[in-house]
Amino acid sequence: MNSMRQSVKGLPYILRVYSLLAFLTLTVFGCVHIVGDGELTVGYLEITGGVSILLNILALSVTRNVTLAKNVFLLVVLSFLALMLISGGTEGTGIFWFFVFPVITFFLAGKQQGILWMIGFFIVMMGIWLLSLGGVIVEIPYDTIVLRQALLSVLVVTVGISAYEQSREWLVGQNLESRTALRTEKMQAEVILQHIDEGVVATDSKGNVTFMNRAAEKLLGWQASDVLNKKFIDVVPMLDAAGRQVLPDSRPLQRAVKTDASLATIATYRCKDGSTIPVSVMGIPVTIDGKVVGGVGTFRDISEERSMVHAKSEFVTLASHQLRTPISAIAWVSELLLSGDIGKLSGEQRAQIDSIYKSNRRMAELVSEMLTVSSLDLDALPVIPQKIDIASVCADVIKEQKMIYKDKETIIKERYDAALPRISCDNEVTRLILRHLLSNAMKYTPKGGEVTVRIEKKYDEKILPDSRGSIVITVTDNGYGIPENVTNKIFTKFFRAKNIIHKDTDGTGLGLYIVKAVLDYVGGRVTFSSHEESGTTFTVLLPLEGMIKHESQKEQEKADV
Repeated sequence: MNSMRQSVKGLPYILRVYSLLAFLTLTVFGCVHIVGDGELTVGYLEITGGVSILLNILALSVTRNVTLAKNVFLLVVLSFLALMLISGGTEGTGIFWFFVFPVITFFLAGKQQGILWMIGFFIVMMGIWLLSLGGVIVEIPYDTIVLRQALLSVLVVTVGISAYEQSREWLVGQNLESRTALRTEKMQAEVILQHIDEGVVATDSKGNVTFMNRAAEKLLGWQASDVLNKKFIDVVPMLDAAGRQVLPDSRPLQRAVKTDASLATIATYRCKDGSTIPVSVMGIPVTIDGKVVGGVGTFRDISEERSMVHAKSEFVTLASHQLRTPISAIAWVSELLLSGDIGKLSGEQRAQIDSIYKSNRRMAELVSEMLTVSSLDLDALPVIPQKIDIASVCADVIKEQKMIYKDKETIIKERYDAALPRISCDNEVTRLILRHLLSNAMKYTPKGGEVTVRIEKKYDEKILPDSRGSIVITVTDNGYGIPENVTNKIFTKFFRAKNIIHKDTDGTGLGLYIVKAVLDYVGGRVTFSSHEESGTTFTVLLPLEGMIKHESQKEQEKADV
């Protein structure tokens, strides 16, 4: 156990310190006894002992035999303690040095050997005492009571230090076992992390990378040596759907550490060689005793999933185009019948044809939305920005929605900044965004409800740090609101909250998904706040620099040629 308590490197140093103290003590007292007291024999013995201790340390430097040097040192000290008992030391105070021996013995030799040395100490001291009482050697300068009390005191000190050593060695053993167990668990965890398929990156609370497994190296295209002890956000770029670098505070691992909440998203990372890879990433905070000490990011390659989505979207696009022909034919025939151009209809006939016409119109809207979704999935939605008056576009969309939802008698309030600039946006894409937001607000607001549309220019609202500001569009209603437990699903495909399904059965669950996907696609942003039964506010930011341009496939093909 002693070897666990003291390293081989530490014990020689301590032995040298004790030896130096003993050398100085014996040399000084030797000189005092020779010069001051005239006790030449004791003085020369003390000086000889000091020199022997010094020679022992020099031998240790040559032989490196710590055990031999330790035992020689303790033997010399014990010998001179016996001399102090016989001679009395300086004016009968030599016996006080007895209390030094248990300390240095247990510290240098450990508990088991220390006990043996202390037994030897008591045997020597008791032997000298008995020989003195029997007249075999000279009479010692201490009476029986003083010597008895001194030896009993040393025994008490010995027992106390021995108990202390026992408890400390037990604690050291427990600590060693704990460290061994922790080291084993750490090695097992690292082996597991190195061999799982998902990439794993760990950071400290400042965002510096502390671990990166092989899967993350292969997936992200960066070696662990490239990122260790560096900020992950500074080394590995993350791009949004529009190809722009994501701000540090918006990155999942960074946000997880700052907010103490897990965050998952889909993003694109730029590899060291300049290529990009689509990844599903989750940031998870690491918390100890209520304090965030770091974060863990998991990364999964979704290239194959993207390929499947593209294949599915191409199929949906093809199917949707094929559906448009019969839908258009049904709409044309229904309108012809309802107009009475080919004969008068009875009341029952008109009601049935009108039901067919409305159902067909809903089918046409669904096909149109599916085509939009497919175009977004394929990055094939054309966006040709031109300078437009966004307030005028919004007013037109409001008129259109009023006609569609005229039976709901919704009160729509319009609030436009007087100095709104013309902004570079695709007219149809802008109308698409506004149409879905207004349709959502009017559809899920009770009859006679109120919707407020506000468009402002704000220089302090920026999507990117180098932006000049944003056009901010807010659509506020006092409708049914969104339950708090489903707010994280509101922009997903085909999602409809349970609190409105029974109130409106015609929704597709694609409108808000399209709004979010389109804004990500053109470089905008959408957020919302809501309270169930109190209403919802959707906020759209469009940068003053305008939408990001996306050419149609035909234009791209021409450019490639």
